[in-house]
Amino acid sequence: EHPDSRTWSGCMTIEEAGDPQLAKVVGHYSAYLSTGKHECLRTAVELLHSLKSTTDDILHREYLVDRITLTGWAGLPGQAIDVRRVVACSAERILGSVTPHRRRPDVAQHFEDSRLRRSGFGHTDLVVDQPLDAGPVWVLAETYDHQYIRLRPTDSVLDHEDSPLIDEPSPLHPKSDLFAGHVDGVEIERIAILEDHGVTDEVDLSTLAELLVLVGELDAAQRIVELLPAVRELEVQRGGMLAIATTPTGEPVNPPLADDCTWKIVEIHRPISPTGSRFVDSIWTPMTVPSRRRVRQSIPIDDPYVVAIENAEVHRGSIILDSSGAFVLDERAADPAYDFVAGRWNCVFGSPMRWGEALLRLEKGSRREIAEAASLLGRCSFNYFHALIEYVPRLLAVDRIDPDKSLPALVNDDMPPAATEALEILAGGRTLIPVTADEILEVGRLHIPSFHTFHPDTPALPWLAGSGVHRPTLLEARRRWLDAADAVPGTRKVFLTRPESVRGLINDRSIVRVARQEGFDLVDPSELSFREQVHLIHGSAVISGVGGAGFANLLFSRPGANVIGLVSEQLAGFSIQAHLANLAGAEFTYLVGSSPTQETDVSHLRDHFHADFRVSPRRFRRLLRTTRR
Repeated sequence: EHPDSRTWSGCMTIEEAGDPQLAKVVGHYSAYLSTGKHECLRTAVELLHSLKSTTDDILHREYLVDRITLTGWAGLPGQAIDVRRVVACSAERILGSVTPHRRRPDVAQHFEDSRLRRSGFGHTDLVVDQPLDAGPVWVLAETYDHQYIRLRPTDSVLDHEDSPLIDEPSPLHPKSDLFAGHVDGVEIERIAILEDHGVTDEVDLSTLAELLVLVGELDAAQRIVELLPAVRELEVQRGGMLAIATTPTGEPVNPPLADDCTWKIVEIHRPISPTGSRFVDSIWTPMTVPSRRRVRQSIPIDDPYVVAIENAEVHRGSIILDSSGAFVLDERAADPAYDFVAGRWNCVFGSPMRWGEALLRLEKGSRREIAEAASLLGRCSFNYFHALIEYVPRLLAVDRIDPDKSLPALVNDDMPPAATEALEILAGGRTLIPVTADEILEVGRLHIPSFHTFHPDTPALPWLAGSGVHRPTLLEARRRWLDAADAVPGTRKVFLTRPESVRGLINDRSIVRVARQEGFDLVDPSELSFREQVHLIHGSAVISGVGGAGFANLLFSRPGANVIGLVSEQLAGFSIQAHLANLAGAEFTYLVGSSPTQETDVSHLRDHFHADFRVSPRRFRRLLRTTRR
């Protein structure tokens, strides 16, 4: 039997690397990504500038390895013998092994064999290091009678551009006619291995390249990018950012992902207000239990305006190009230079180093011509909160330039039914043209209303800074919606439930039981029409629940109502929902709970924000009883 080993003798010593702190630099930057603490970023930058070595010191292929994460299942359907372990090996040795133990009900159901229910391996179960150019990797199932049977890679694994797996027999073990499972997933990271007096350290090259871009070392970053493996779809955001940052000006970009899309770097067209007039919104961070220090901030928002773009194109449902091919940044909060933009993270890429340009990933599609229209299109139109608060009220700006409603409006076809109902109320008799994400529109004259919100997705900005709204616009929309729904203030107490999603409440049963005992009605707003949701919220004196898309309806709170939001510690400063309630004259308080997920458990701060959490039932009951009815 071959000895298990994940070590290899090709490590670069610290003396060869030139400086022992390179791994520390990347470690501090990784800590910044997972925690958002700027002191980690500052330390990483300072250490990087103090290094004596250059990045060329680690760009030697004999010191690089591919860290390969494998997922799949192993078992012998219909056979009496079971699999002892799964083994990954090269042509010379075993690289790693794991005992299958993860649930695979799909496999058990497909083969009608209950023994395969826990035949899976995944996540971090089987992670192996293979030096570059060291040849293919095979994955074998070892049975309890010491047979080795090759697991077959699926087509998606074989099609991965840098996949080391091949669909051929392993030279270490004889060919077997038995079928023992599949390798159905592969992830590849490129790592530099450093060694200091027998202690091995690692440098993730993608993270190092990203940091080099931030400090302006673009040539060094480009040399590292050239050595990186092809990215997967889920990793395309970082790959796109590195691609635009390291592509010399005027040269074609090397796409980070092989697909049928058109990848091109274009200029950014940033519309500006013709008058320059602004509304200054004043916002406070929410009240919380336990109590936290509150902060106020003033945020300027442009007064509504509309710009006209001649011969525009619309791709992917919201990406607008002008006649020169420039990307029209219709929403200031969606600047591609931010580290994350929801709804566009996989198709529009930017970099702080190239503020005036964006890398676009455009799909092919059928074309449709429209002579003239206004755009109400949005990057997150499928989400009720974004559609209702950010996109639909833009129609009021269109009404100012077209009071006769002769101009049709382009709307995304994936808006929730309740948001569509809200849109139809504001539209009156205006024609609405649904737009799908897989078509390309050619619009002779496209009128683009400005946004009345500034709500970016990046965790790099404080929550308060991303909560500004143009109050007159939202209050006018609120008035029209309340009138259309014939809503009247009430005294109801409601607890808003939500479908299972991110930011879930771990002890929801206990909290729901308390709410029921205190006389609250449980309601899932997603099951109601728009008018019914307006009636529900405006007719309630006390509202509670976990913050989500349904909290967009807090705009319809009756004056004097009390709102108790349930939130994790990491989101206690999230302010936009409290701001909507305050606009309506309601009082908003967060009951803050704890999350078992720590900053060190995630690779990016965004994942920490979306972690599940729990709140104290005792505190929840006390808060409900002391809340002013």
